[in-house]
Amino acid sequence: MSSPGAITGFGPAFAQGPSSAMSPAEVEFHLNVLKPGTYTLKAWIMDQGAVGAGLPTSTAPLARSAELSVQLTVDRAEEPYVRVEQTLTGPSGVQERNRYLALELTDKADRGDTDWSGTVVDYIAIEKEGITVADVTGRTISPTSIIRWEQQDDRIVGRLKTTSPFAGRTEQTEWSIDIQLRFAEGGTYEVTTWAADGSSREIVSDISSITIEVETPEPEPEPEPEPDPEPGPEDPNSTEETLLRPLFGPIELQTSASDGIEAATRD
Repeated sequence: MSSPGAITGFGPAFAQGPSSAMSPAEVEFHLNVLKPGTYTLKAWIMDQGAVGAGLPTSTAPLARSAELSVQLTVDRAEEPYVRVEQTLTGPSGVQERNRYLALELTDKADRGDTDWSGTVVDYIAIEKEGITVADVTGRTISPTSIIRWEQQDDRIVGRLKTTSPFAGRTEQTEWSIDIQLRFAEGGTYEVTTWAADGSSREIVSDISSITIEVETPEPEPEPEPEPDPEPGPEDPNSTEETLLRPLFGPIELQTSASDGIEAATRD
């Protein structure tokens, strides 16, 4: 039974004994409001006869109390979501090449008052100019699983773990991932992690980041040039042109005198 702009119904009935002029009574009920907006909830007591008479109003002759009213404001239902609080820790200082380094990733999931029930996927990325998938070996522990890298320009990206925090009877809203990384090349690496909704692929956490410094081997020194050999003692038997000595002195050319011509001597 309803009037314009209102819906009316009868609630639970209760009886009052004939020997009591007044006795307390309590009733509890639940409402599931499907459409957002502002509502006025009214309640009053009526005689049982009002059910048959069809007069569920507080001003009807069979009303036995004044009405009480309260305002209800219903917000639009919140879309299901999940939010992950993430922490990444790792080693400090300069690290050795070709040796596994331990990192730990900790997640804490919250879905608020919604009924979100999907999966959370944790990812890791490593950035360095010129990096390739062959430069880093990665794995997760307990259980052991190899991280498979995907090349994205000057970074490599891998998937760590998929978790269903709100599936099953027991919620698993907190978990940790043990990560091991081994670097083949020296340099400075930026390691970042994040969590994403397994269905929409949207990032549902902040970006966690640490910097790892890996030793760079010192370049081998270039060999020093060998000095030029010192000149040895002069060899008297050398045939070098500069060492040739004249074997003959000046040659005299003589001409015999004849008929009044004097002999001439030429040097």
